[in-house]
Amino acid sequence: MFYFDFCPNRQSYRLKGYDYSKNGLYFVTICTKYGRDFFGEVKNGIMGLSDIGCVAAKFWQEIPNHFSFVRLDEWIAMPNHFHGVLEINNPNPVGTRDLASVQRKFGALQRNSLSLIIQSFKAAVKRWCNKNGYEDFLWHVKFHDHVIRDKESLNRVRKYIQDNPVQWELDVENLKNQFDANKIKNHYDRLFDK
Repeated sequence: MFYFDFCPNRQSYRLKGYDYSKNGLYFVTICTKYGRDFFGEVKNGIMGLSDIGCVAAKFWQEIPNHFSFVRLDEWIAMPNHFHGVLEINNPNPVGTRDLASVQRKFGALQRNSLSLIIQSFKAAVKRWCNKNGYEDFLWHVKFHDHVIRDKESLNRVRKYIQDNPVQWELDVENLKNQFDANKIKNHYDRLFDK
């Protein structure tokens, strides 16, 4: 099966030159590695959470406890991915994260940036899984993001997130639907091209 992790010339999904610690609204999609259904399942258009799904949902809701400048908007856990809208409203969006091991592998993460917030969330879920018998749980290395620039775009994203369980049978993230990395990227790009 082809998946992002096997792309030999992997490129960043981030908007070139954009400061992701900048105040604003961000739509993110965070996937499990290989698209495995760790978070639960959709039945009759309703998402039922597994143990890992419940923990991930709990940790997602706790993001503002760790990053007081973040407000959560619409979000949902799906079988193999998370969708969420986060608002960064930081009075001092400056600096870099000083963790040598993370910096060696990924480069310095900008303090209070979207990447740091998502990486912290993913790490918390993975730590819980490792301590509770779910060592096989893995996140996909990267995540998809979109900078939300206006109210119309925000409303489209909110509706997309709300409708996600009902649309699961047709969803590009559903492995039953012939996974294609380019198709997924184009899917999210089209969401904002209206």
